[in-house]
Amino acid sequence: MNSPRVARRLISVGGAKMVPAEFVAHDHAYRMLKFRLCREQEIWLEPINIPQHADALGLSRTPVREALFRLMGEGIMELAEAGGYRLFRPNARQLAELYIWSRHLMFAVVSQLRESEVVHAIHGLVERAEAGAHGAVLYGGLPVFRALADATGNGEMVRQVQNLGERMIVARLAEASHFNDIASEAKRLTKTADRRAKAGIKRKLSVYFERRLVKSDAISATISLL
Repeated sequence: MNSPRVARRLISVGGAKMVPAEFVAHDHAYRMLKFRLCREQEIWLEPINIPQHADALGLSRTPVREALFRLMGEGIMELAEAGGYRLFRPNARQLAELYIWSRHLMFAVVSQLRESEVVHAIHGLVERAEAGAHGAVLYGGLPVFRALADATGNGEMVRQVQNLGERMIVARLAEASHFNDIASEAKRLTKTADRRAKAGIKRKLSVYFERRLVKSDAISATISLL
């Protein structure tokens, strides 16, 4: 049995006890794996092979496996039908619920902002995109959602918006098969007049999510084929 002094130095992760140094190593693996899975498009539809990812990240298999458990807990990963892991693929009900929740969350985000803050957030995003800044490329509405959430200064809203974006990676790929105007749609979201900016962005968000809700069954069917 651990002495009281030693016990206080243990950290619980997924029910397992580890010392701080081990926790740092596992947290590092989690952050590296999450970054790779969410940013490297060529692996989005591939089954997650623990040894392969461990080798690619220069890590042992145990922290990679623990990282996958954490990502499953966040709803980003799921068990694949053939075994192993894969990025979350929502079914029709889950997808519709995610669109509804995303719309509700984004309306709440915009409600927290002043008119000038909405304008500043959108203009800043456009400037970064035009400058070719990393992460500012308009991929669907996600960068717009994140820019607005960042402008609130509310860390919980930022985390919720980011998590929804990460959970919807495969769904966004499927959406591309049903909307041939995703690039122009994203640009429309960023064309916000300085006056009544909040009303304008809410109206555009409503259209954005309604289009997807109408086609959620078809998008889900496409997801099942990916």
